[in-house]
Amino acid sequence: MEKVAFEGWLESVSASFLTLSDQQKNQSLDHLIGLSGAAQLRHLSNSLETLLKRDFLKLLPLELTFYLLRWLDPKTLLTCCLVCKQWNKTISTCTEVWQGACRDLGWQIDDSIQDAMHWKKVYLKAKLRMRQLREQEAFETSSLIGHSARVYALYYRDGLLCTGSDDLSAKLWDVCTGQCIYGIQTHTCAAVKFDEQKLVTGSFDNTIACWEWSSGAKIQHFRGHTGAVFSIDYNDDLDTLVSGSADFTVKVWALSAGTCLNTLTGHTEWVTKVILQKSQVESLMHSPGDYILLSADKYEIKPPLPSIKLPSFSPLSDAEVSALLLRHKPTTCALDPLPSHLFQETAPDLLPFISSLLNSSLLPGCFPSTFKQAAVIPLLKKPTLNTTSHQNYIPVSLLPFLSKFDLSCLTDLGISGTALTWFSSYLSDWSYQVPLQLIQNSAARLVFSLPQFAHATPLLHSLHWLPIAARIQFKTLTLTYRCLDHTAPSYLQSLVSPYIPSRTLLLQCQKANSASSPLSFLQSRSSSSLAPKWWNDLPTKVKTSLTSFRRLLKTHLFRQYL
Repeated sequence: MEKVAFEGWLESVSASFLTLSDQQKNQSLDHLIGLSGAAQLRHLSNSLETLLKRDFLKLLPLELTFYLLRWLDPKTLLTCCLVCKQWNKTISTCTEVWQGACRDLGWQIDDSIQDAMHWKKVYLKAKLRMRQLREQEAFETSSLIGHSARVYALYYRDGLLCTGSDDLSAKLWDVCTGQCIYGIQTHTCAAVKFDEQKLVTGSFDNTIACWEWSSGAKIQHFRGHTGAVFSIDYNDDLDTLVSGSADFTVKVWALSAGTCLNTLTGHTEWVTKVILQKSQVESLMHSPGDYILLSADKYEIKPPLPSIKLPSFSPLSDAEVSALLLRHKPTTCALDPLPSHLFQETAPDLLPFISSLLNSSLLPGCFPSTFKQAAVIPLLKKPTLNTTSHQNYIPVSLLPFLSKFDLSCLTDLGISGTALTWFSSYLSDWSYQVPLQLIQNSAARLVFSLPQFAHATPLLHSLHWLPIAARIQFKTLTLTYRCLDHTAPSYLQSLVSPYIPSRTLLLQCQKANSASSPLSFLQSRSSSSLAPKWWNDLPTKVKTSLTSFRRLLKTHLFRQYL
């Protein structure tokens, strides 16, 4: 058929074909296929593959292909590898896909290894091992015979296996030969761990013990748990042993001394596993190489405590000082120079001074000695108790406001340098004082049934009570008189001597008796300095006999103070 005639025929047939129904089109195609030879069928097959089978892994850019593959699970990816060689090659070169599959199995990924086939093989090997474990085909089994009761504890290391049993023994086995190397008498073992020289066991008798392999002797015994010890771990470099128990606690021990260093609480079930090891990764709390303690019970794993190093304090800003200052309850103590609520109200004006004061303590590592004193006051145990009975009161120690403010900086950290010096300074040389005058004022108000803030001076005057300062002076001067009168103990008399001038004074008309002579003390102490001064300042008419001396002295002091 001529080309022009063929083109006209083809156009006419095509126009007619488009007018047919789907069924008629299918019948027409079937008829044409039946009339076709090998060449026509081959051409039809190649055309249909291009039209109907679109390979997206082949057509898409490689980066987009890898992105789509990351959404598939490993099982589906392995199935896709069986489609064709091209698909297997493409999927097997996607590193991120196989690294993610290994990470989902708990593998620690080394990002420096970018060989996709390496990670695919790791994944396939891990899946094979898991299937073998599930079907009990992973290992060959053999029995180690030697214990006469239940074996509860196992620990494997370097081809050696330690077993602990209810038969009050522990044994060390060579796994390759099945031979027992050591066997020692112990307690009932719930946990074991060993090295070349020793064995450490945790027991159902609530204790831990350390044993020497060669002699079987007990080296150390650790007592303190109130429940069975289910897990232990230790580190010789740290000289530290940790244990987890059925009493819901984790204890930290000095391995060589056998003493308990700390007891950690927080678990709500038996602690069945403790691990003491070096951190392998960088985190917010730890650096690689830092020792961490992990503990687990039935429901949760307790994370390690932060390992923060604090060689020194950073200066506090005014904003930080203000926040700390306003956070405290404004409790005022007798040692405060002004009421704490007033101190907080005036804080904006005092901030530069307070910040400078606190930083001058934190930065050089020295806690001010003036803040190391507390005032002790009596406090009624319950409002309903009898206020006249001293047994119903308890002593309460009150710190100055700024002392409590500095205390808020204390934290449980790893400390060194000037920070350690500051804490050492803070924890040493503390003292307290009892504000006796406040107690006496409260007692006077109690006698007259007056409210807490009633003025106390008129009450003391009515009761003819000397104030505390006058009472101290009264007792000191009375004792001084007895020393001069030779009625005091000899060790006190030796401290007091009348002052005898080296020459006669012009205004001295007559020799005073020994009780009215000026005094000097042989030792220079604070009380020794006050007694001569108080004595020498007394009027001469007061220094008579001891009976009248006490009466006249009290009257003199009463007029002086009240």
